[in-house]
Amino acid sequence: MAAPLPGGFRVVLDRRARRLDGGRVLLGGSPLRLFRLSAAGSAAFDRIAAGEDIDSSPAIDRLVDRLVEAGAIHPHP
Repeated sequence: MAAPLPGGFRVVLDRRARRLDGGRVLLGGSPLRLFRLSAAGSAAFDRIAAGEDIDSSPAIDRLVDRLVEAGAIHPHP
């Protein structure tokens, strides 16, 4: 697991990432990966994609870590 993002950092969606199946599936990263999101993960990802702040929780932190490590989202100060 990656270290948490420093304070003041947000994440932005990679320009090549695509959401499918009503937002429950994310296709993105390098190498290309398929992520199946839970309802809570999809709701959190909606907020990430909109550039909003998200509440931290262990599950959300793991989701953000996985997507950053995969290159589907990127840290942005």
